[in-house]
Amino acid sequence: MNRLLLTAALLVAGCEIPRNIPTCPTIVEYSLDFQAQARAQIAATIPEGSPVGVMLQDGMHLRDQVRSCERERGKHAL
Repeated sequence: MNRLLLTAALLVAGCEIPRNIPTCPTIVEYSLDFQAQARAQIAATIPEGSPVGVMLQDGMHLRDQVRSCERERGKHAL
């Protein structure tokens, strides 16, 4: 009896279509004015190629990846 119930449960579970909807972290949106101020401050104080500059670029790439993840999530949500 238990095997019959287990088999039935597995068959029913196997009929469901799996949905892999990515989970994306949220990013803080900054105003264009705030971004311009930050860009000017970074350009004036942080040498290009410095460790802090590299870390900021990594953060920029991470934000791009999150935006890409959000676009992919939108495709899967339909």
